[in-house]
Amino acid sequence: MILAGLFVLSEACSDEVKAYLEDIPDPGQYTSLYMPQAYYRPSNQTVYVKEGVQSYLVAAYLGGPQAADSDIHITFQIDEKLVEEFNARQGTDYSLLPRECWEFPQQETYIPAGNQQSLPLYINVSAMGYVSVPDSYLLPVTLAETNSEIPVLENYKTTYFLFTGSYLPGQVPSVKVYSFGQAVTKPLLCREKDLIRIDENDNLQLYQSDEDGIFQEPRQIGQGWNGIDVMFYMPDNRFIIRNPDQNLAQYIIDDQYNFLGQREIGWGWGGASQIVPFKNLAFLAVNGDALTKYPINQNGDFDFPNCSDIESQGWGDYKQILCYGNSILALEAGGNLWEIPLSDDYVTSARRQVGSGWIFEKLVVCGTDLLALDANGDLWRYEFDPRAFWPLKAEEENTETE
Repeated sequence: MILAGLFVLSEACSDEVKAYLEDIPDPGQYTSLYMPQAYYRPSNQTVYVKEGVQSYLVAAYLGGPQAADSDIHITFQIDEKLVEEFNARQGTDYSLLPRECWEFPQQETYIPAGNQQSLPLYINVSAMGYVSVPDSYLLPVTLAETNSEIPVLENYKTTYFLFTGSYLPGQVPSVKVYSFGQAVTKPLLCREKDLIRIDENDNLQLYQSDEDGIFQEPRQIGQGWNGIDVMFYMPDNRFIIRNPDQNLAQYIIDDQYNFLGQREIGWGWGGASQIVPFKNLAFLAVNGDALTKYPINQNGDFDFPNCSDIESQGWGDYKQILCYGNSILALEAGGNLWEIPLSDDYVTSARRQVGSGWIFEKLVVCGTDLLALDANGDLWRYEFDPRAFWPLKAEEENTETE
């Protein structure tokens, strides 16, 4: 059991704490040493591709109800052979962080008497010329030795630092791939590499791109698409829309964008503030503050017994959610972009910030890229990869990372 943080207390309650500790029989049995960062497998770190040194914290912690009676000396070491073991265990293919770009100049520290956390050490990384965006590199750091008889938790003695190359704030490359000439107020989506949009005259327009990813002038593929506020593509060859009656309809198309048929598949969807597809498995909807799943088959039939909330709170404040591979991307109004992994069994993992400064009207997944629509009706392409961090606005970055 890890008890980190449970006994960080103020002076005001110190007398109560002493009395509490006196009531614990043999408190030493709950004491152990470990690396807090080892909880994350791996411990994700952003490294900016730039000149200069960026420093990353390495620390040990004394878990349990009591602080150290005397100084506890700790020695860390880089254990390169663990990269292969980690990859075999996790089914990954990470490379070791190139030896030429990092140093761990001080590998010994101690937890001072009366404390529970070690004095900090740092790994120094010089990324320029060795790290690429958005490649990731592993560096295992192990709590190797201590002068104490306090046990080291086996599962938390090694931190697998995963360094992912990222652009500097304000230097993320993008390409303008189309200009609509005015603010866009109606839905747009991507089907593979094609862009489909309802224009301001309620016509359905198809935009196809050239070899450079620039969208060409559109071809009209439909008309009379008025009153539609939700539209997305779902494999295989289905458009899903929410019509003016707040019902969901499914349109079947072929590869030339001929419509082969349509039918309503859901009724009373007006309460959902957002509806997005998750692979070919389900619709995800934000209802109030909850995220709800609606499994659906290729015929457009819902699996109603398995429709339920994935999470009951925390989703109503996002400006936009969209699915990207095995994850949900969630955009806040202030421009922070988050990744929330989602399994095929609809289990989420802890969210991780993957961007900042994304001040756009709408984001669209197009293949593996993100298209970002600004308030002027300009559409920008980002060669996105959620492993990296994507800071769009220039600001002073913090190069000391925990």
